[in-house]
Amino acid sequence: MHTFLDAIVEEAESKGEIPKFRCATTWYSNEDDDIPPMVMMPLRTNNCDLAVNSNALFGISSVLLQVGEKEAEVLFDDELKLLYEGMTDFLN
Repeated sequence: MHTFLDAIVEEAESKGEIPKFRCATTWYSNEDDDIPPMVMMPLRTNNCDLAVNSNALFGISSVLLQVGEKEAEVLFDDELKLLYEGMTDFLN
């Protein structure tokens, strides 16, 4: 995973751009969000998982195919496009 992210950072920096990578995470939590002692999951890990991203792509694609063209254009805004592209890059 780190090699993948390093390549994204290096490519963006070579173009003078800010690195842009987005993907769906299994969970998102930081140390400040811990709920001791009730939760026993490793919540200090921001976890990127291929299956989660694949399922997210499937879900987003399914919704976009089920709604009308106008609704899809509204839903598939620039932010969702970046997420969608980031997840496909991650899976590629």
